[in-house]
Amino acid sequence: MKTKRNPYTPGEGIYPACLAGREEELATLRAALETVAGGDPVRAQILYGPRGNGKTVLLEALWREATEGITERPAVRALDLTGAPDGLLVGKRFAGKSGSKAGAPVRHRAEIGASLEGFGRVSAALERERGAETPRRRFVAEDLPQVFEKPRPTLVLLDEAQAADPGELGIFLKQAQNMRRGGYPLLVVLAGTPELEFVLRGLEPLGEPERRKEGAKATFWTRGEPIPVGRLPEGGVARILEETGEGAGLRYAPAALERLVAAACRYPYFAQELGSAAWKAAGDEGTVDAACAARALGAFEERKTKFYAQFLKELKESGLARVSCAVAEALEEAGGALDWLELDRTIEAEAGSARAVEARERLAGIGFVWEAEPLVWKGGVASLVETVRCTFAAEATPTLSADPGL
Repeated sequence: MKTKRNPYTPGEGIYPACLAGREEELATLRAALETVAGGDPVRAQILYGPRGNGKTVLLEALWREATEGITERPAVRALDLTGAPDGLLVGKRFAGKSGSKAGAPVRHRAEIGASLEGFGRVSAALERERGAETPRRRFVAEDLPQVFEKPRPTLVLLDEAQAADPGELGIFLKQAQNMRRGGYPLLVVLAGTPELEFVLRGLEPLGEPERRKEGAKATFWTRGEPIPVGRLPEGGVARILEETGEGAGLRYAPAALERLVAAACRYPYFAQELGSAAWKAAGDEGTVDAACAARALGAFEERKTKFYAQFLKELKESGLARVSCAVAEALEEAGGALDWLELDRTIEAEAGSARAVEARERLAGIGFVWEAEPLVWKGGVASLVETVRCTFAAEATPTLSADPGL
């Protein structure tokens, strides 16, 4: 008998009942957290990848490790920030002072101001209170040592970092850099879409102008530890569907499970959508058989069409319909992966050399393509490349006129 509550959680970064297929990423984050908990600094960890691959969920998992899973050693002070679309760094929650509280961002901002003064949005607010004549950078540099007189292992999470104001993000990262250089046990974890790479490549760490003559320019991207978050490994979707369903009284027939797994394309968001559709289609007995899977797939296709519509609209409005179609065809011919030179040549052929870099960054920001490995570009959101190729290629096909002279 299945439960009354749907156990699947598509979208919004809600922590799932089963976090499968992310063992490698979690191991990297846990190792960094262990280092900080032991009293040593560690360089920033950067989670990046197309939307819907579970970056927010990984931040939540690390938050839980820091605030609940660490025992028999000094507590880790944990701060969770988010990059809002308007460019503000707004506090979401705070733990490690006298427990944790929940509430409006403004309340948390006051909590952060008392405990981690000088970070992000708080630094701007405090600067205005002290008077406009106080330079923000000097204010940050002067106040930070007073705030952290007693070093304590600290974790700072920043989700949707590509949407943060670059100026405030740069100040925040330089503060963190200064603290690590001073031996402060600090771990900063950023998460964002592939656009985050371009944002961080545009921000230079402290002291870099003087070091440029020594070699290649260093940026916060190269100084951090990038962790790509893409499709799930083989078996990941099946585990999500079965283990989540098991806890809710849902059982999958092997053939039905195979069909649902294939439809998910190893995409975490689709796995949750398919599981949710299967739960709704299953009867009270909780069996997902062939007929149930067919109903679930029908509902899923409707959801997927709406999901893709937002990307197609964004590509059109950005003037990238032809460019994305050309890239989609090149990816198909190359077996799903292009090196950066092939990608740039394809984009330049459609957009021109003057717009090539801008177009590539925009395609990555939308989630159409991303640098899944160093210098290797692949399709971003699951099967979006194929959808774009079919949609825009069909629209670009000229209609034959009945008049042979036209």
